[in-house]
Amino acid sequence: MVVSPAKYAPAGVPADIIVDILSPNVTIKGLTIRHPEGVPTKRDIGVFVRPSALNAAIVESSIERLRTGSVLEPTSPGSRGLLVVQATGVEINKNRLSGNYQDQVHLPTSASEVVNNKITGATRFGIVIIQEKADSLSRDNLITNNSVTGSGRDGIQIQGDGNTLSRNRVTGNAGAGIRLCGPTSVPECAAPGNTTTASENIVTGNKKIRNNTEGAILDYGVDNIVKNLDL
Repeated sequence: MVVSPAKYAPAGVPADIIVDILSPNVTIKGLTIRHPEGVPTKRDIGVFVRPSALNAAIVESSIERLRTGSVLEPTSPGSRGLLVVQATGVEINKNRLSGNYQDQVHLPTSASEVVNNKITGATRFGIVIIQEKADSLSRDNLITNNSVTGSGRDGIQIQGDGNTLSRNRVTGNAGAGIRLCGPTSVPECAAPGNTTTASENIVTGNKKIRNNTEGAILDYGVDNIVKNLDL
């Protein structure tokens, strides 16, 4: 585990990174991670999992943003509670993510698991599986048994292929409960999702997909399987 200075910020954007994981097989357990009160001046990232950090695990931890100034992001891209960039085999299990991060769990990655987490209060997305490059699909991730509430847009947004979403409770979000992206999505998915078609994802057995402003599940993709819903 390495706590990184701002010079290691992704995409050249100055950042306040609390935990920066660069090595494989690192486990973070039972840790409280908190961006304190005050107006943000950088891009806040609670936990950053680098491409080299294969098989990392973040379990039974709390990640919280307490910024009391403007919730607007001072730079782009915006703040992330937990950011996993192309590190496969990552386990995110039994954590609590809260406060006004733009996205609580942001995943341009494959073959990882987000299970048993309580996720609240994102200003944009609770969980997003994002395709950040045309040649870098995010696929074969498992998103199961999470509670996602109070997001400023979608509770869960999917841009990749072949991911599985099951037994999630997604309620009270200002966008869709679950959105499967495609070029015709209105509003557009997060960049580059406006040109991405989510395909062959399985959305099954999700429960309490309720009270989301834009509806329970919106499928703008191709060949996705959506079944066994509890609305």
